[in-house]
Amino acid sequence: MAVANDNAWKICDQLWVGGDYDKIIDKMSMTTPRDQILALYGVAVGWTCNQPPGAPPGYPK
Repeated sequence: MAVANDNAWKICDQLWVGGDYDKIIDKMSMTTPRDQILALYGVAVGWTCNQPPGAPPGYPK
C-alpha cells in the first residue's frame, strides 16, 4: 500500500504543476498495468491531493 500511496502522490505532484493527465497516465503505464494506474488516479484525486488544478473531475473510466 505504501508504494500505491507514493504513486498517488507522484500523480498529484505532476498535476499540481500543470502536468497533462494523459501523459502522466501513459508514462506510468509503461511500468505498471494501466488499470492499476487508473485506480491509483481515482485514489489520488479523490483522497490524496483533493482535486488538483488540471485534473479532470472524478477519475477516468
